[in-house]
Amino acid sequence: MPDSEIEALKTVVRSRLPAEPWPYLAVGCRIGVEDGPLRGIQGTLLEIKGRERLVLSVPLLHRSIAVEVDRQWVTPLAKDAMSVRPEIGRALSAGA
Repeated sequence: MPDSEIEALKTVVRSRLPAEPWPYLAVGCRIGVEDGPLRGIQGTLLEIKGRERLVLSVPLLHRSIAVEVDRQWVTPLAKDAMSVRPEIGRALSAGA
């Protein structure tokens, strides 16, 4: 673990701001919406222009739609969120 990540955690603890554990969400991972108007929907997490988006795809039609979501509404579906390919989201961010 890089020293900068450890220092960031120490800074949060020293701040005494309310903090809580949160599921790790990597760009490109499969997510489920647990709250909000899209509750029950599943898709892929992407980041476009600094905002999180849920991408829904219809493979038969070769079409997708991206909708902005609040990160607090979603949880990862994959047991190992680290196994996803985050370069997918970064590539889209760079081209958007």
